[in-house]
Amino acid sequence: MPVLVDVIISFALIFLLFSILVSGMAELWQLIIRKRALFLHDAINDVFNDHLNKNYAHLIYTHPLVDRLKEKNTTYPHYIAAGTFADALIDIIRNDHQLPEITFNHERKSYDIKHAVYSSDQAKAGDGIVTDFNAGIHAMAESDLKQLLRTVSFGADDYASLKRNVVQWFNDYMSATSTWYKRGMTKMLFGFGIIVALVFNVNAIHIVKELYDQKVMRDELVNYAKEYVAKNKEFYDGEKMQNIPIDLQVQRIQEAYKESRALNLPVGWRLKDMTNRYDLPGMTTDIILYLLMSIPGWLIAAAALSYGADNWFNILSRFINIRTSIKPKE
Repeated sequence: MPVLVDVIISFALIFLLFSILVSGMAELWQLIIRKRALFLHDAINDVFNDHLNKNYAHLIYTHPLVDRLKEKNTTYPHYIAAGTFADALIDIIRNDHQLPEITFNHERKSYDIKHAVYSSDQAKAGDGIVTDFNAGIHAMAESDLKQLLRTVSFGADDYASLKRNVVQWFNDYMSATSTWYKRGMTKMLFGFGIIVALVFNVNAIHIVKELYDQKVMRDELVNYAKEYVAKNKEFYDGEKMQNIPIDLQVQRIQEAYKESRALNLPVGWRLKDMTNRYDLPGMTTDIILYLLMSIPGWLIAAAALSYGADNWFNILSRFINIRTSIKPKE
């Protein structure tokens, strides 16, 4: 039992370090292609681009509160705080029906202004804003978005409660979309997992065999794992794993790479692992056979690496606690 626990701890540590590489590479890549920003825009556009009324998603993204979050004029923000979104949406809906309604008169070849009653200062605070917001909803044509906004505004009697309702809806919606986003990231993580597994020859089957056979290696990794968990526990707690800055992502990748090189890990390319022969035909045959037999181990490793560094850290912490409870009884 203690040997099995030590094998699992050592295995989890190895895949934690290489998962940091995989997660970091995927995060950097999605920043380059702006995947997160585009996904957030599409999620908001799906709800607020109302074809029966107007494109409120465009109005949200061009609202000053949201527009200032853009890194460049041609990009979308990666993140919109729930409070910022709520303020922008309430402002848009409550004022939209008061904006000048302009139509083109084909007979006179000119534009007609039907009404212009815009008054952003009409509601000083509280229930006036709610009244304007409900009036804006009432002025909309019947649609799914109108029904949603009616539901969100239900029970709100002042600005604070209305904003609280919008924030709650937005957070719930973002929680749902984050699940969709993670599903979309799974293929990307698996792809980067294959790259890391091939570059560093991370063979899950070979790793398990070596960890079970090599006690010295096992003990070294277990001791390092305990130090690593104690040092990094706070970092992996709570929401600190969310929205990690780009500079910290690069730093984590560099540290994981250095640690993987410093430790005696059963990974990497060594000719002696592939063949003992020195004649070219024999070496070629052995290497091809080694590569073919390694494919299942690489695929398992790629799947494991896509599991995420935070999940591997939790597994590592859990089995270190199990080991601590077992050792005194030996």
